[in-house]
Amino acid sequence: MLDPATETRLTHGKGLIKERFWTHSNITSVGVGARRRGGEWTDEPAVTVGVVKKRRPGYLRADEILPDRIDVDGISHKVDVVETGVVRFCGQQEFPGAGNDPKKKWMLAVQTRPLQAGAAIVDLTTRQTADDGGVEYYGGTIAAFVKDAQGVVHALSNAHVMVNLDRLHEAEPVIGDKMSQPFPNSANEAATTVGELSGYVPYLTGIFAKNTMDCAIARLYDQSGWTTSYPGNRMTPNSPQNKAIGLFFASNSDHSRCWIVRLEPMLQRLGVSMVVADSTFDVSGYQMFEPIEKVGARTGYSSTQIVNVMDSTKVHMDDGRYYSFDNLIATERMGWPGDSGSLVRLGGDGITPVILENVPDSGCGVFNSVGNMYALPLNGDIPLADNIRDNFLAQTRLGSLLTHLFYLNAETVTNRSIESPASDYEKAGARGLYDKYRNYVASAMAGPRDPAYVVTQQHLDDTASAINGAALHMTQQETDALKSIYNTVITPTLGMHYDQILTHMNNDAVYHSVLDTLTKVPTIVTEGVIGPG
Repeated sequence: MLDPATETRLTHGKGLIKERFWTHSNITSVGVGARRRGGEWTDEPAVTVGVVKKRRPGYLRADEILPDRIDVDGISHKVDVVETGVVRFCGQQEFPGAGNDPKKKWMLAVQTRPLQAGAAIVDLTTRQTADDGGVEYYGGTIAAFVKDAQGVVHALSNAHVMVNLDRLHEAEPVIGDKMSQPFPNSANEAATTVGELSGYVPYLTGIFAKNTMDCAIARLYDQSGWTTSYPGNRMTPNSPQNKAIGLFFASNSDHSRCWIVRLEPMLQRLGVSMVVADSTFDVSGYQMFEPIEKVGARTGYSSTQIVNVMDSTKVHMDDGRYYSFDNLIATERMGWPGDSGSLVRLGGDGITPVILENVPDSGCGVFNSVGNMYALPLNGDIPLADNIRDNFLAQTRLGSLLTHLFYLNAETVTNRSIESPASDYEKAGARGLYDKYRNYVASAMAGPRDPAYVVTQQHLDDTASAINGAALHMTQQETDALKSIYNTVITPTLGMHYDQILTHMNNDAVYHSVLDTLTKVPTIVTEGVIGPG
């Protein structure tokens, strides 16, 4: 545990970093923790900052560059930057039967009677038709059983598990929504219904909102139909010797970093208590590397360690929105989607993590937001984009300029794509161009000097069409600049093959033509771009 003076300084330093950088889309979390070096934890205290993607300073605007250290009361502390990717809630609609991998579906499809913590629970109002024609639901894990002032027993889990988030802003109330255990199908939906939503804490909106809770309760129809044991006896029952501290609720894309909301404040807010008296502990202070454990419906038992106690984190929705959470507990490799709501306790060996999930890197905010805007699977194309950047654009002055401009203006593009949604007509047009050129570009990168790859009039026409589509979400000055670049720089590439394009993009006049045109546009950031000597 940190001494109080150091903890106070780091908390102050965290606040200074958050005040200055929290609005940037590349920042995902800020907390008080320890420094990592070479992938290993050290005992050096630090302000820890999670970012979607680590970038070299030359790819950042001046106001995006994080300090290496921060001074508080005359004492300097390290600012440790960790690449996390995007953070999301760990309840998903992807596993009605959870596939065939037993590591991914432990208790998702298992009915437990009497009800047990650690088993799946589902909000029936989230029912929707899957791509394969089946039925999907949004769900997670029962955390524990709690009782209200009248002694009525409820199941506890996350709000994003038990509440249909799409209905939060509708006129109809969500209280009373039916809960199922486990994931039902059309034949057994009535038989699996076990209770109804009886309370939850709504999320606060706004970039500086301080959500500290993700919790909901469902009143059980069968007031005696529950037990304190866990499925498979994977954890001993909760007790004064096995104290709970929070609920697992969010993680990054590969689940290497996970977050927990504190339990005690949520119980007080909901007006309930654990059915097992004196079985909770309100973590306070900095308890680095304290072992913790949980049982989740998807991955079963895991035991990891506390790595932060005062994290602030942005948790993203699929539509690009996010909620800001504060005063979180952070850990690593504790769970997957479907484990949301799992009760986290002090205990375990601290070295039984879940396996990392082999998922596409979601570490590009621009690809996330623009992909959502046009309903395109751009996150799967990050490796291709990196290949284009490193093996094509990096060879030329103009290509390097375009790469820098991409990163310098990523914040603007991300915000614009969220605030200015595309119409169905635009989505259809974007999909047509994507389907036409995605594999073509991948093939061209694999064999760029193949004589078949030459700039045609069709390529130029489609580029003009894309510019016209993008213009619907740009200022007039931005549109005029892009059309000017198209006429003076892009159209002369007609008939060029790979090496001729490289020569064209290395031409000083071409480079300065693009830079000079963009510099005159006040909404485009060119600061930090260095021209050729």
